[in-house]
Amino acid sequence: MKPNLRSGYITFYKKDNKKIKISYISILFLIIAMLMLIPILENTISSFIDYSNINTTIQGSDIEINIQSSGVKAEFVENEEEKDEEENNVVDDGQKYVALTFDDGPGRYTKELVDLLVKNNVKASFFMIGENIQNYKNSVKYAYDNGMEICNHTQSHKNLKNLSKEDVKNEINSVDDILQKIIGQKSKYYRSPGGNQNECVLSAIDKPCILWNVDTRDWESRDTEKIIKKTLNDVDDGDIILMHEIYKTTIDAVQPIIDELKKRGYNIVTVTELYNKKGIPLENGKVYYGL
Repeated sequence: MKPNLRSGYITFYKKDNKKIKISYISILFLIIAMLMLIPILENTISSFIDYSNINTTIQGSDIEINIQSSGVKAEFVENEEEKDEEENNVVDDGQKYVALTFDDGPGRYTKELVDLLVKNNVKASFFMIGENIQNYKNSVKYAYDNGMEICNHTQSHKNLKNLSKEDVKNEINSVDDILQKIIGQKSKYYRSPGGNQNECVLSAIDKPCILWNVDTRDWESRDTEKIIKKTLNDVDDGDIILMHEIYKTTIDAVQPIIDELKKRGYNIVTVTELYNKKGIPLENGKVYYGL
C-alpha cells in the first residue's frame, strides 16, 4: 500500500506487481456505509431473541445464561435471606397505622387488658420485665396465645447505660431464656428502660431497639382523662404509643383511645405489623421511635 496525497489515491500492489488504486473519497464512503449498517445489524440480531422467555432468579452475584433455540433465557438464583425479607415486608398501602405498646408487665391487669384488646380486634406489643414474668407466667402465655407480641424490657429494669456490656447482655438474655420456656420463642425486639441506650448497649444486643414517639406519661399522671387527652392530641400516622399496663387508670383509658383512633381511621397494630405495613425492615443494633 502506497498513499499518494497529491493524487488523492491509495495504491495497493498485488503479488504480480499489478497496481490497484482506490481514491480517498471511495474509502470515506465505505466507512460511512459501514457505520450506517451497525444499527441495522443490531436490529437483525435482536429479532432472533425472544425476551419473553427471559426468566430471572437471583443468588448473590452469580448469573447463569442459557441460550436456547427460541431465544435467550437468563437465570439467576435468588438469595434465600433476601427472599424472606421481601416476603416479610409489604408495600405501603396508604392506610394509617399506629402501634400500641405496653411496658413493665406482666401484672395483675394483663389478662383484663388482653381481653379488652381481643374484644376490639386489636393487637398490641407488650414489653415485659423478666422479674415480673416469673410471677405471671400464665398471663404471658395468655397474651401470646391471643395474638399479642411479646417483647423484652430487660430482666430487672435497670438503666442499661450504667451497666457493663456483659451485664447488658445478661439483662436481655435472661428474659429471652424465660420466654423460650413459656411461649417457645425469644423476643424479636427490646426496649431499654427509660429509653436509655448508648453505643455500648446497642452493640451488646443483637436486636432492634423499639422506643416511642407518643408518650402518654400515664406513669406520671395516673389520671385516665389525661392519658386519653395526651394520646389523642399527639398521635399521628406511623406512631408508636407508650403506655404501662401496671396502672388501672391506663387500662381504663384503653377503650376510649381505641374507639377514637378507629373513628379517625387508624389501624391499631403491633410493632412488627406497623413496620411491615409501611414496608420498612428493622435492623439489629438500631433504634426506632416510630415512623
